[in-house]
Amino acid sequence: MKKVKVSYTPTIVYIISAMIWVAVMLVISAYLNELGFYIGVLAGLAALLFVYCQGTVVEYGEGKIIRCRSFFYKWKIDLERIDTFSYTVRKYRARGGIRHMMVIMFDHSMMGINDCYKLTSFIGENEMKKLMCNEADKLDIMQIYKFAESLYPDKARGYTEKEDINA
Repeated sequence: MKKVKVSYTPTIVYIISAMIWVAVMLVISAYLNELGFYIGVLAGLAALLFVYCQGTVVEYGEGKIIRCRSFFYKWKIDLERIDTFSYTVRKYRARGGIRHMMVIMFDHSMMGINDCYKLTSFIGENEMKKLMCNEADKLDIMQIYKFAESLYPDKARGYTEKEDINA
C-alpha cells in the first residue's frame, strides 16, 4: 500500500473546522468572560488553521479502491464505479506570483447525477520542470493517476484542458 499526501481538503472538513472554532471560542469565553472571548477566538483560530494545513493522505496500490483521509473525514474512490478519469494543471494568481496545481478528476454518475472526486496538489518549480521534461511519472500525485490508468486504461482520458471559467 503506497501513501501520498496531497493538498486537497474536502469542503466538509472546512465546515466542521469552522464549527469547532466556534465551539472552542464559546466554551472558553463562557469560563473566562470578556478576556476569554479573545483567548477563545485565538485558540479556535489556531485549531482551524491546524485542520486546514493537514491536507489529505491518499492510500492506493492494493485492490481497486483509493482510500483518502483528511484529518477526521475518510472516503473511498472505487475505480470500478468511476466512468472516466483525467488530470489537468491549473494556474492560480497568488500574492507571491503564479502557483500551479495538478488536479486529478474521477468522474462518475449515480442515479442520473453526475459527480466528480478531485485530488489536487500544488506543484513547485522542480515539479513543473519534471512536467515540462516529460518526467511527470515521478510526481507523487501523477503516480495515483498512473495506478488508476494501469487498472482501467479504457477509462483514462489523459491530460485535459481546464474546463471551468474560474480555473
